[in-house]
Amino acid sequence: MNKLLEVAMSEEWFEKEGLEQEPAIWEDGIRIDTGSGKFEWWYFDAHLDDGTTVVAIFFTKSYANIKVPLTPLVKLSITTPEGKTYLKLIEFPKGDFMASDKQCDIKVANNWVKGDLKTYNLHIDFEEISADLQFNRVVPSWRPGVGKCFFGEAKKEFFAWFVPIPYGTVSGKLKFEGKEHEVMGTGYHDHNWGNVPLTKVIDHWYWGRVDIGEYKAIFFEMISAKKYCYERVNLFMFAKGDKILIGDGSKLTLEKSDYITHRGGKKYPEQLTFHWKDKNDSIEINISNPELIDDRSLLSGMPFLKRKIAGVVVNPYYFRFNGKTEININYKDIKENVKDKSLYEIMMLK
Repeated sequence: MNKLLEVAMSEEWFEKEGLEQEPAIWEDGIRIDTGSGKFEWWYFDAHLDDGTTVVAIFFTKSYANIKVPLTPLVKLSITTPEGKTYLKLIEFPKGDFMASDKQCDIKVANNWVKGDLKTYNLHIDFEEISADLQFNRVVPSWRPGVGKCFFGEAKKEFFAWFVPIPYGTVSGKLKFEGKEHEVMGTGYHDHNWGNVPLTKVIDHWYWGRVDIGEYKAIFFEMISAKKYCYERVNLFMFAKGDKILIGDGSKLTLEKSDYITHRGGKKYPEQLTFHWKDKNDSIEINISNPELIDDRSLLSGMPFLKRKIAGVVVNPYYFRFNGKTEININYKDIKENVKDKSLYEIMMLK
C-alpha cells in the first residue's frame, strides 16, 4: 500500500491511539469535536421478522458539508414489506445536541440513543413516524485495527469506523401509518467519524453485511480518490454464531461485472464476487440480481442553483440493494455452502 494511504493496524498505532485489541465502551462515545471540518454519526439498522426494515442515524452534521459548525440531524426511515418508505431527516438547533465521551449516550432534542456495546436503547419520535427499539449484541464488537484509515504523509487526516454490533437481535415498537407495531428481528450498529471531507479522499465504496443462518459477514471496499492513485482498502469480518473467525481484510478482493446504467447516469455492477483467501482457507461471497431499494443523488438536498452548478463537476450518488447471495466456505474444518439475500450499498462520491 502506498505511503499516502494507511489502515492503522500495527501495535504502534494501538499505542498511539490508547486502544486495546478488545473494544471498550468509551469508543462508542463522541470521538471528535463538533466544530468545522469534523463529522461523526451513529448508524443503526434493523431487519424485522415481518419484512419491515428500519434505518436510524444520529449525525453531528451532514457529511456532505463538514465545513459548517455543529448542525445536528436525526434520520429515521421505515420501509414496509410492500416497499413503501416513510422517511424523515430533521435538522435541530445545536443547543439540542448532547453527547457523552464515556459511552454511546447521544441526545438530540427528545430523540436519544444509549448503549454499552452489549445493549442499546433507541428512541426517535417524529410524530408521523417513531421508533422505540432495543438492540442486543450477539457477535462481539469489532473494528479493523484501531478503526482508522489515514490519508497523506502526515497521517493527520482520517476516516474512522467502529462496529459495536456486527449482528444482534432487535425488539420494540414502531409507529407508522397511524398505527403502533410491535416488532422483532435482527440489527446492526456502526459508528463513523473523521476530519476530512469524504469527497476529497474517497472516489466510491462498497459496503454490505450478510446474515445467513449461523454465518455473519461485513465487507467493505473503499476506492480512494485520484490523488491517492485510486488505492483500494478492503475490510472484512466473518463470524460463525457468536465467534469472529476472520477480522483481516487485507486478503479480500472484489470482482465486479455486468454493469447496469441507472437513470441518474451512474453505472453499478449486477454481479459482485468477494474472495478471501489465506493459504488453504477461503471464503467466497457471490452477490447477484440486485433489488434496488434506495437510490438518490447526494446533491438533492442543495438549493436548485447550487445543485445545477455542482452537477457540472460531480454526480455523487447513493445506492442500496438487496441481493441474491451465496457463500462458499472452506475455512479450517468448515466446508459449507449457504444461500439467501443480503443488504449492501454503493456510495459514489464523484
